Amino acid sequence: MNKELFLFLKIIYKYWNRLKFSIRYGLGIRPNMPVLEKNIIVKPSLKHGIASFTMMKDEEDIVEHFIRINSAWCCHFFIYDDGSSDGTVDIIAKLTEEGFPITLLKGGGLTYQQNYISTYYVRAIAALKGVDFVFPIDSDEFIFESLEFIAELNLLRSDEIGYINWRSLVPSGGNAIYSNSAFSTCFESVVVEAAPSQKVVVPAKLAASIYIEMGNHSAFHFLRPLKKYFFQVRLSHVPVRTCSQVLVKSLIGSYKFRIKKNKSRGEGSHWLAMAKRCRENGYVVSDSDLRNISYNYVSPHVLSMDENLVIFSPIFDFYELKYDKLLKKNIIPQFDDFVLRVLDEVGR
Repeated sequence: MNKELFLFLKIIYKYWNRLKFSIRYGLGIRPNMPVLEKNIIVKPSLKHGIASFTMMKDEEDIVEHFIRINSAWCCHFFIYDDGSSDGTVDIIAKLTEEGFPITLLKGGGLTYQQNYISTYYVRAIAALKGVDFVFPIDSDEFIFESLEFIAELNLLRSDEIGYINWRSLVPSGGNAIYSNSAFSTCFESVVVEAAPSQKVVVPAKLAASIYIEMGNHSAFHFLRPLKKYFFQVRLSHVPVRTCSQVLVKSLIGSYKFRIKKNKSRGEGSHWLAMAKRCRENGYVVSDSDLRNISYNYVSPHVLSMDENLVIFSPIFDFYELKYDKLLKKNIIPQFDDFVLRVLDEVGR
């Protein structure tokens, strides 16, 4: 197959998937999701009302970091918890009591179509009073340069989709994420990304007519192309943090991928690769494995870690982790929860 034909077929495949997605969404063929109350008011800060939307599942090790760091720019956190069995929900409850503006939405399906859920909630959040922008962001993603990010929002027009590039972070090893100083002392930053990837920032005025694609990596309007704005600020990405987290996430992620319907091309490939590595190593993840998996998480690098990693030392306000006692640090409940959900599904 020549290159031109391959590119043509790739474009046809892309737009065919978009057509199916938009038709199914328009017909209401989407997961059952908690309804977002329309009386929520987002209180803008620093001239902008920017709300985030995050899907979580068993993220107890990172959720407190996520809220405390990103609260420097986020006016309101909307969190869709997909049935966490660890301490995630308990920590969110404590953070809410502390005064952080958080709305918790509880899901709980065995598998889910992220693009449908993100599209639904981005549209619903954008319609709330006080919202200027919606940022669908994962719990392992952080913006440390908050003032620069807020300043750049002034440059994002209401008819543009913002794209913000990942900055991959690699842990030093062990359980560094449990430290108050985790992000100032325990991570290195990738200099040259093997496969640059972005996440979208959506102006509220544009949200009602667009669709968010899988992974929140892009957005589209079915009838017309969307203008793009590329942020200079980077989105720090920490998908791999501890040995136990990698083991559980990769194995359960590979199970879900095998039984999920309507999979998109390439979806779940990182879970399959990580799970394969864990099985080959006797279900043991060493510090060296942790760093290698993290470094090659998105795509294998040609450059070695020695020549492509630099010390990561962001400037941000010091914070203290207050709810570490709520961490269960027990992988058995997560496997138990998954098996019970599978059995419930089979028994229907």
